[in-house]
Amino acid sequence: MEEEFPKPKPKKYVKEAVVVFAITSVAITVLDKIPFLQSQMQGLVAALFIGIPWWVLKQSGETFSDIGAIREDLWSTVKPALVLSLLIFPIYVVGYHGVQTVLLDRTYQDARLDVWQEESSWSDWLLFGPKPLENRPSRLGNSPVEIWEENDTLSIVWNGELADGFHGTLETDASLELDGYLSVKKGGLYRSTSSATTSVKNEKNGRWLIRGKHQGGIRFNLTDGSRLSISWKESGPSFHTSRAGIGEFGLRGSQAGLVEAARSYGWLLGIVLLHILLVGVPEEIFYRGFIQTRLQKRWGSGISIWGGQIGLGVIFTSVLFALGHFVIAFNPNRLIVFFPSLLFGWMKNRLDTVGSVAVFHGLCNVLLNIIQRYYTAG
Repeated sequence: MEEEFPKPKPKKYVKEAVVVFAITSVAITVLDKIPFLQSQMQGLVAALFIGIPWWVLKQSGETFSDIGAIREDLWSTVKPALVLSLLIFPIYVVGYHGVQTVLLDRTYQDARLDVWQEESSWSDWLLFGPKPLENRPSRLGNSPVEIWEENDTLSIVWNGELADGFHGTLETDASLELDGYLSVKKGGLYRSTSSATTSVKNEKNGRWLIRGKHQGGIRFNLTDGSRLSISWKESGPSFHTSRAGIGEFGLRGSQAGLVEAARSYGWLLGIVLLHILLVGVPEEIFYRGFIQTRLQKRWGSGISIWGGQIGLGVIFTSVLFALGHFVIAFNPNRLIVFFPSLLFGWMKNRLDTVGSVAVFHGLCNVLLNIIQRYYTAG
């Protein structure tokens, strides 16, 4: 006589989805508070988004194939994402322009796509991607020295941890002029009218000498040119140059006390790989593959629209998707991802695969990274 096992109750799947979301969100929040892990958060989040669903599925005797995460060859995965991008992106660009210029009163501006990024070996580039100097570090003031470029301005600030202050040399073939002095207080950046603790000397051939005591900073206008080199000296056991904050993501100089950068389009390939492999794939396995599939086992797929279904499972998954983005930064603007999430959910149901959705998701992020460069406040 065959032993009969009770069938799982449908309500189990909703509970499973909510518990997995809660555990993952708490884990991400806690890990993000650990200083030495902050620079590794992208990889850690990806590991959690893939690892936790994999473990839960394994306990139920399921695999990634059961949630559409492993199915097709490369071209059949990429093709639907490219087709949908060709249809959706022109509409999105027009809508984005209207929102930025009309609702947010921003101004369209010309922008360069060849950005300043650290020069590195091909092996480093393949392993870690391009290292742009763009945008100030997200946690300003955490590193002894922080360097970034933004809107054709180069900023260098130091927070007082250097035993003898900042003694640096800046060399470039770009057009460079002094824009002003800076100070950092509680993570905020302020323009200082005083240069009492900082001296700047312009030598010939694009070479500048910078001397700063204690806490301070300096900003230059940086236009044209193709190469940039910033070096500094330090002493004392409390500082290691690997702790220098370079650009938005806290990237580091390739050599002790030296950052070398050049204008390059390499970041475009870098963000394509980043947003597909480390953002699109993990998030879609987690949300559309695991969460949405679980919820639809309880609530069904919903009504069919152009071959894909939208129902309570897609809507609730999109709510969790928006909340997941919100709790990371506590920024209400991040809740807007609820709307593209509906499209991702529809696409998953229409194609019954995670791969194509992951590619499309990544391409959407890449498009946003590009077009937002062309709008500025005021």
